[in-house]
Amino acid sequence: MLFLIPVGTACVQCFDQALSEPGSVCKLFFGVVLVGLFAVGLWSKLAAEAHRKPLLKLDGFIVHNLIAVGGAAASYWLNIHLGLGPLIASGLVGVPAGHILKPEQAKLAYAAVFVGMTAGDAGWLTVLMASILLCAIYTLTREWCVGVGGRLGTLAACSVIIAVLVFG
Repeated sequence: MLFLIPVGTACVQCFDQALSEPGSVCKLFFGVVLVGLFAVGLWSKLAAEAHRKPLLKLDGFIVHNLIAVGGAAASYWLNIHLGLGPLIASGLVGVPAGHILKPEQAKLAYAAVFVGMTAGDAGWLTVLMASILLCAIYTLTREWCVGVGGRLGTLAACSVIIAVLVFG
C-alpha cells in the first residue's frame, strides 16, 4: 500500500502544474493517466486484500507476449507491406487465431490484431512495443469487464497511444 503514496504525490503535482500553466495539455493528460493508474492500483490492492487473491497472475505470460507480438506483427505486415488494408489483414489473422488457439489466447491475439491495424507511419518499433504493452495491460485487467463489448479494442487503442507517445 505504501507504493501508492509517491504515485498520489505525482498526480497532485501534475494537476497543480497543468492547471497553473495555460496550454499545458500534455501535463494534464499525464496527470489524468496517473490518477487513473493510482485509482486502479488502489482498487485492485483493496480488492485483492478483501478476497485474498493474488494481485497478478503471470501464468503463460511469455506465451501471451509471443501471441501478442505475432498477431500484431502479422496484421501490420499484411496491412502495410502487402497493402491488404486493416480490415482484411485483421480478418486473415484474427479468424484463424480464434479457431486454433485456446479461448484466452485467442482473445489476446485478436486484441493484438487491432494493434496491427495501426497506420504505416507508426513503424515496427511502435507496433512491437504496443503489442508488448497490450499483453501487460491485458494480463493485468483480464478479469475486469468480462463480457463488455469493446474491451479488446480499447486495450489495443490505449497501448498504441502510449507507444506512439513514447516512441513517436
